[in-house]
Amino acid sequence: MKEFISKLESSQTFKALAIILVILLCAYVTFLIFFELIPIRNLSIKEKADIASTIKNIFHTLFFIITSCVAVLSYRQAKETLFNPIRTEIFKLQISEFEKLLLFFQNKTETDFSKIFDMNTILNTNAILMIDDYVMTFFKDEAKIDIEARKEMTKIFHGAVVSEEFMLANFSSPDYHEKPNKPEKPEIKNPALILKKWQNYKYGKINFTKEFSDNDALISEFLASPLLPTELKELLSDFHKVVHENLSTAGEVLTEVSQELPEKIPNFDSLEDIGFSGIWNRYNRKSKSYEEPAKEILSFINRYLKIEKLIEAST
Repeated sequence: MKEFISKLESSQTFKALAIILVILLCAYVTFLIFFELIPIRNLSIKEKADIASTIKNIFHTLFFIITSCVAVLSYRQAKETLFNPIRTEIFKLQISEFEKLLLFFQNKTETDFSKIFDMNTILNTNAILMIDDYVMTFFKDEAKIDIEARKEMTKIFHGAVVSEEFMLANFSSPDYHEKPNKPEKPEIKNPALILKKWQNYKYGKINFTKEFSDNDALISEFLASPLLPTELKELLSDFHKVVHENLSTAGEVLTEVSQELPEKIPNFDSLEDIGFSGIWNRYNRKSKSYEEPAKEILSFINRYLKIEKLIEAST
């Protein structure tokens, strides 16, 4: 049915129907002139009237069928002419969105995406803060953290993701009345109790940089765009989930590493042996791939725009 309609909508078919309609009208007029004015022998008036009525009905039927087809086609062509400029402008805007997507995803590796979301800086700076927590828990009297240097380092942070467990353990919702001052808890000095307390340590606040925030916001803008197809938005959503899951993975890795520190760094002097390569290796093993959902996005754009066929047609 769709093929039939598309054939009818072609300009050649439209012209052919118009010509047939004109010919039919001419034939009908000619028939009336000759049949009514020229006498036909061997026919009674009644027979002549019956033949004339039959032929008139046939002409009328054909006339209304062809006229209806021409009217429908005229309406559809007028409709196309009216909406074509709007569709063209929408397509231009859509192409602009696809260009932004291609610039973001094209020819990017895992390392490239890791740099785009600034994971190197995020993991290293959060690792330093986790080690600071360890030092202040076990070597508070021996070590001294440069507070000013830490303030300078944390200026790069643009926000943080906090796990539910961390929030419940470290924050409380305000009550409607003023709470009385709580007495300070006595400082724990027993090494066994300090170790036991550290075993419950969770690095649940993962700070992220402005670079991460800006690129994450760019993905959110793509997801909110009314110009992109639903299937493409679903693929973008999958990529977006990977970005946030990898950020959470950084916190999980730092929590795992924190539980190994009492054994690997049992005294203050061994703090000099701390390195970040082991943390990065563990993160790379646990983090999800950026490339896989990115390839799915590029593949969809290629299919949607039929880029390969366009390239073949131009060569």
